[in-house]
Amino acid sequence: MGYGAIRIQTGSKDVMNETIKITELAPEHIARFDEWTKKQVQTGLSTEPADFDLAIETVLKVYAVKRLK
Repeated sequence: MGYGAIRIQTGSKDVMNETIKITELAPEHIARFDEWTKKQVQTGLSTEPADFDLAIETVLKVYAVKRLK
């Protein structure tokens, strides 16, 4: 199954409740690894206060989409 320039593989048509395995990346995604790595390291090392309200809101949305309790 293709998803834009990323190829994913699932065992079911119900992608919302399936574990997704990425099997291939587009060259433009690979070219951005350095940029994304720097951003993620910067986020991980941040000492800024966490926005717990936003975090709770986001997790609740994920649970609703994935139909989790």
